[in-house]
Amino acid sequence: MHTGNGNGFEADHAPGRSGEVQHIALDPSRTREELGWEAQTTFKVQRAMLGSVREYLEKKGYLEVRTPKLISTATEGGASLFSVLYYNRPSFLAQSPQLYKEELVLPFEKVYEIGPAFRAEESRTQRHLSEITSIDIEEAFVDYHDVMDTLEGLLRHVLASVKESCGPELEKAGRHLPTIPEKLDRMKYGDVVKHLAANHVQSIVGLRILQQHPLSIELCPNLFHCHFSLHCIKKVSDGTLAGKLR
Repeated sequence: MHTGNGNGFEADHAPGRSGEVQHIALDPSRTREELGWEAQTTFKVQRAMLGSVREYLEKKGYLEVRTPKLISTATEGGASLFSVLYYNRPSFLAQSPQLYKEELVLPFEKVYEIGPAFRAEESRTQRHLSEITSIDIEEAFVDYHDVMDTLEGLLRHVLASVKESCGPELEKAGRHLPTIPEKLDRMKYGDVVKHLAANHVQSIVGLRILQQHPLSIELCPNLFHCHFSLHCIKKVSDGTLAGKLR
């Protein structure tokens, strides 16, 4: 006997007083109806994106690792932590796997992790990263040019894979993924600051540094380039891509 209960679940046996076991199963058709196509598209694109990240990094010889998310101390400065009690001892939700990755490159040389990260930012909006899915890569014996090459290749692979596997969903949602050039422009930190200043972006720390210590940029261009190459990629006013490398 198969009965529906009207709320998206089905009972394999109707409940009764005879003691027979009631089996409840989720009705997939009702779930698909109640979860709008926009939300379904989000899940499908997430799956395609993370799958393509893993595919690219595995082909490049990176080992996927898992690191603890309950920690006793902060792993990097500049981020507020969510505190929790772990068996009556103060602990924190991890905001970065950085320390563990640095240890793991000793035996493996190339590692990455896709996992949750938590940051107790003061505001709670969709633009604040209280909980994110973080893609962290660590590699030994490379310089920042190698890192930028890896990230450019990763971006190109992910965009191509998502376009191929989620084309109909993206078209229905009216989303168009960008096409990036074979080689992204690479700008020194001082050049980026000057470019932003020329476009009337005044409230940035880098501009104040440049104004107060102009020689610091000129004497150490590679240091600042390394600190501002590719961590997140952003478009500035003329469409040039810039970002930061950690």
